[in-house]
Amino acid sequence: MPQKIQNQYDIIHIVRIFHPNIGGMENLVHEIADRQVNLGKKVLVITSDLKRDGEKVVTDLKRNYEIFRVKSFLFKGIFLPTELFGKLPECKLLHCHGMDPLVDFLTFKIKFDELVISPHGGFFHTLNMLLFKKIYFYSISKLIARMNPKYMCISQNDIELVSKLSDNVHFMGCGSSDVKFSLAKSGVVTFGRISPNKCINDAIDVFRNNFPQENLIIAGPNPEGIKINIVQNVEYLGPVSSAELEDLIEKSKYFISMSSYEGLGMALIEAIKGGLIPVVREIDSYVHIDQLIREKTGGESTIIFVNSIDDANDEIHKVYSEKQLKLCAEAANEIWCWDRVVEKLNT
Repeated sequence: MPQKIQNQYDIIHIVRIFHPNIGGMENLVHEIADRQVNLGKKVLVITSDLKRDGEKVVTDLKRNYEIFRVKSFLFKGIFLPTELFGKLPECKLLHCHGMDPLVDFLTFKIKFDELVISPHGGFFHTLNMLLFKKIYFYSISKLIARMNPKYMCISQNDIELVSKLSDNVHFMGCGSSDVKFSLAKSGVVTFGRISPNKCINDAIDVFRNNFPQENLIIAGPNPEGIKINIVQNVEYLGPVSSAELEDLIEKSKYFISMSSYEGLGMALIEAIKGGLIPVVREIDSYVHIDQLIREKTGGESTIIFVNSIDDANDEIHKVYSEKQLKLCAEAANEIWCWDRVVEKLNT
């Protein structure tokens, strides 16, 4: 895969993995970079040459911006560079996504005028190699903080994490896909990349205990091969296209998620935009989304929090009017808007 890059850019984004990997962070980088090019900026994305599973990326889709891939290897879920030398381009603004060895190493190698860091939970939200990560945070992450970055956060979790390092912390938020609002009379759906923190089998248990007359559709890639307990009225579709996902949202009444951790919570946001009633575990990122919706609507929210996966919950079957669902959908469209995110980065 030939790579030709220039010596100077207006903006460089660094992210440990990128398309064709599918995830909230990858999509955020693409949406921001694409809009910055439309504003007349010269933009480069620097990333690993690996997919999430460690396989090499063979080709890149044509984008408005340029992509440069650094030779890397994968060790216990952590991406590490194998190219330690070589000149990298300079830039006016360096925007680092995630706090991990690959991103931080490249940060040290690039000359920039201004540094922005969006933590995305870093690599600190999983429990593997916990001691190493704690040492890393209070050494390398602190060293990066001395470069006086502006921390632009996408979640309350991020704010709490980097507030230990700096006072220059701001809420950037994120955008999400445009989703058609609709009102279906039945159907339960959950969608997004399946990973251990998604707790997909907990979602199935909540479905079984609360929706005996409904069908549950599960959509999304399962790159780690997590076992899904397929039972009666549960169907796993695997990866779906954007058009297929929009059709699923349009035909469903409820969205269910029992994730133990979410950095962005994009699936929940898209569900609200589509007029679905979300049934979710009470985790920090989902609570923050609920708070933002309530602030925008004057106290209204259709999110239902479930803390027990084993018991039926009468609150799940609360009836919401079309007016309430539309109000929350309109609020979500205003809050999670990519153009607004780019505006915040420019201020």
